[in-house]
Amino acid sequence: MAYAEVGQLYAVGRTNWPEGAEYDFCDVEHELRMFFRAPKAMAHAVSRGKYQFGLVRGPSVFFLMYHFGKAMKWSHAPCSWQLACGVRQSAAPGGIQAAMHAPFRVVLVDAETGLVRATRSVTLPPGFASHLVKALQLSPLANRAAYDAVLADMNRFCRTSRQLLERAVACTGPTPREKLVHRVRLREHRLNLLLDLIHAFLSHSYDEQMILYAQEVLRSIEPELCGEGFMRVDRSLEVPHE
Repeated sequence: MAYAEVGQLYAVGRTNWPEGAEYDFCDVEHELRMFFRAPKAMAHAVSRGKYQFGLVRGPSVFFLMYHFGKAMKWSHAPCSWQLACGVRQSAAPGGIQAAMHAPFRVVLVDAETGLVRATRSVTLPPGFASHLVKALQLSPLANRAAYDAVLADMNRFCRTSRQLLERAVACTGPTPREKLVHRVRLREHRLNLLLDLIHAFLSHSYDEQMILYAQEVLRSIEPELCGEGFMRVDRSLEVPHE
């Protein structure tokens, strides 16, 4: 397939784009396309800088997180694959499994001229690619209005890309600091719940209903506590280490 090279129009006949980023899986390839005004400093970061990706998955929409070098800090590109509105038509559903080994292309476009300023081909680690394939198979939304509503809700909940990054289910490279801080915060919250439960159990052990409630809550949080390293299989407690 022919691609627009650096210095050429990204789409023939189009010289202006709204600023933002889009991710799509089309023609058996991944593409992250970014449209920004006067992206001179960004061009070097995209073509030569260190890069990292993250993935935040919701029930119907997912977000591809990215950053390149120092010029492009963490940002995100939302996508509901079935409603992808990119320049090219998305691939057929039967080709989604090919996404595991499909090439990943990054394109930086000057939003004021439509000219390509930088391109890059990267390789996704198998683990991250697997999560991306699962995201491509999320339940479809009914229409574009439903897609926009989901994005609006997410923007109210996570006002910045860094807050969104805290909820990443997968990242390439080392775990971002934001993700580590969020993980520690969750563990502290779960430990507090456990301590509150133990305190209630000890303080009201004469109350049969309280004992039953405490047992029910403990059963509900045990799997998460074990998975996060808070509780060994013998139910003794330990403080987890990142």
